[in-house]
Amino acid sequence: MKNESQLTFEFEKSLDKSSLKSQTVSNHKDTEGLQERDIRRAVMAWLYKFTPYSVGVMVPTRISKYRAGVAASWSKTASKKGRKTLYPHKTAIIEIRSAKDSFAAECGKKNGLNYLLAIEKDRKAQLETYIRENESDLKLTDTLFSDIEAWDYSKSENKNYSKCCKRIEELERNINNGSRFERIRQALLADYLYLAVPNGLVEKEEIADGWGLLYVNKDMSVDLVAEPETWNCPIENKMHLVQNIAKASTGTLYTANGISLSKNGITKFTRIPRKRRS
Repeated sequence: MKNESQLTFEFEKSLDKSSLKSQTVSNHKDTEGLQERDIRRAVMAWLYKFTPYSVGVMVPTRISKYRAGVAASWSKTASKKGRKTLYPHKTAIIEIRSAKDSFAAECGKKNGLNYLLAIEKDRKAQLETYIRENESDLKLTDTLFSDIEAWDYSKSENKNYSKCCKRIEELERNINNGSRFERIRQALLADYLYLAVPNGLVEKEEIADGWGLLYVNKDMSVDLVAEPETWNCPIENKMHLVQNIAKASTGTLYTANGISLSKNGITKFTRIPRKRRS
């Protein structure tokens, strides 16, 4: 059995400056081909050596529609009325990102969102100028004030414009309600929170407060670049995450054994997926 420091991934053990510096050297060009499934596998392999009691992928959190890329728990025994029972001692959530497209809005520090919003609004204004010059049919003729031009930009065929509008909407929502990472942290489900990315994709200074950072290398090894804060979540919250880990893993178990359920509730046996040759 691993000792306490190992069970907590050595979260509370400080990295010396020299090792931290060597780990944060940007090698992103070497890891550009890594997909989310690759990062997920690397993270699961990294977790394996710490002997988690349970592990799940795409685990539902307390927040509706949010699913954690990887979640894990460690259990301890406690004696109650002469009987030993298990309880979740530590829990962890690891979010997976392979590209930086939506990183800042979901994972970045909140104080940087207003700056990004200003940039996107300026970009939107430039795109609207371009649309007026190239899509004159979008000009509205039936307006209340004839001396003021009005345009229906929503009908533009410019894909960059629609993407820009969606990004502005996302940034405004996150500014008002908190980013995805902030809401996951506020749910207090996991004692340790991580972001796992290809080596060099983001710097530790960019990620949301309280989160740790894992770099996944081309050889599928994992470097701990920034340690997370310890949240010491309530036991009932940890139990919620543990049950959702079990729920997420159950579907994987049935699929791995060639068992499925039809829409009308009939159990079906399908071909068991073949294990890929190495």
